[in-house]
Amino acid sequence: MAIQTFDQLLRGGIEKHGNTSYVYEEAGDRGFIPHTYNEFYIDIRKTADKLISLGYGGKKIILYGANSYAWAVCYMAIIAYVGVVAPIDYVWGQNEILNVLNDISYDNSIRKNNNNSSDNDCDNSNGIALILHDRNLEINVDVPKISLQDKTLFKSSGDRIFVKNTDDIHKIVYTSGTTSRPKKVELTSRNLFANINALFEIFNMSSNDRILAIMPLHHITPVLSSLVYPFYLGINIYIASDYTKMMKYLRTVKPTLLFAVPKVYEKILERLPRILRPLLPFLFGGKARGLYSAAAVLNKITIETYQKWGLPLLQGYGSTETSAIVSVELLEGYKLGSVGRVLSNQDVKIINNEICVKGENVARDFLSEDGYFHTGDIGYLDDENWLYFVSRKKRLIKLSNGRNVYPDELEELLLQCGNIFSAHIFDNNDCVCAKIYANSVTDAESAINKVNDSIPYYMKIKEWEFGRDIKSSYKI
Repeated sequence: MAIQTFDQLLRGGIEKHGNTSYVYEEAGDRGFIPHTYNEFYIDIRKTADKLISLGYGGKKIILYGANSYAWAVCYMAIIAYVGVVAPIDYVWGQNEILNVLNDISYDNSIRKNNNNSSDNDCDNSNGIALILHDRNLEINVDVPKISLQDKTLFKSSGDRIFVKNTDDIHKIVYTSGTTSRPKKVELTSRNLFANINALFEIFNMSSNDRILAIMPLHHITPVLSSLVYPFYLGINIYIASDYTKMMKYLRTVKPTLLFAVPKVYEKILERLPRILRPLLPFLFGGKARGLYSAAAVLNKITIETYQKWGLPLLQGYGSTETSAIVSVELLEGYKLGSVGRVLSNQDVKIINNEICVKGENVARDFLSEDGYFHTGDIGYLDDENWLYFVSRKKRLIKLSNGRNVYPDELEELLLQCGNIFSAHIFDNNDCVCAKIYANSVTDAESAINKVNDSIPYYMKIKEWEFGRDIKSSYKI
């Protein structure tokens, strides 16, 4: 029977694998500490009971932090038993978080703290309940905040849950939060399990597999592939967050499957002399039977190099609006140049050369009048339903590290600076670049610096060109 709720998923995993290890928590010099399925589930239920006892049942809860065991527990507790989880990028700063708070609130406004306010002035009825975080937050708004290191989250003794329907919003994904209009996708349990159930039918994973969960779990693809989906199958998950230690993690964990962004696979090749490339399998721990790439399209040469040395490097296609997945390559079959075969639960059509998707996995707010989600990507299907990505129709820069940059957003920020006549953002060799027409080079440079100081590192403008009567190029 198909799984419809997170409670079913969790209970099913417990019944089959209860006393076996599931999540391995990074613990510095002590390596990875194991937690059994039962321990993980008990922590989830205790956290859910604690949050509900504090009045957060049915509320929207922002989850802000790097990969950790506590993050995973809170994510599953909220999405299964508490309310709506809104995991946001842990590299975002105050401006991004404030704009998300303004969007997520019921009345689209946040009351600032002032000397006349009291603790009772904070009213959760506006829809914002809580921020769970793992760092200092200097946000001057009336929103409760609890640290993910607060052990009282795991110490409740009750068993309360907030019951949700499969068509209720379970998760809000913010793909940008720099301007006052952050982009969001609201997903239901029905959306998410449409893809999870489809993967159960075709994806070859078992309790013999190990996954290194190093991609940021606030993104929808890694949280599904490296936390939610494996739970039902008894797969060991090793949670880590420090990319600088990745090669050490690979040697320690010896993963059989890895999910990462193209930048990871590309960087490993760049740093490995050609004469040593036969050692690639050993760099990944010597046990990897499949590598998966997500969030951006792989370079064919990179794929061929990995496959040459016995490491199938596979990819899929999807977006947040489609609950992460539309098509995927499998170990049992893949085609070079394709982004996978379309999942059986989805109807993909090419309309005016654009990839369009219909299915229960698609977020309802993104369906057009014809019943399809128009992805903004150009592509085609072959006779066997394999999908091929060609280019982007919409203005979106997808960096090889998996990050999305929206040119319109950066252009708007630049135009808000003084003496900027026009601005154009574009991609050049995986680098965010700008062409700026301004009153002077000084005005252009000042605008670039001001914008770069206010945005996350991955969005920063690295190169820019000044235009007036003459053109000059600059690198930062």
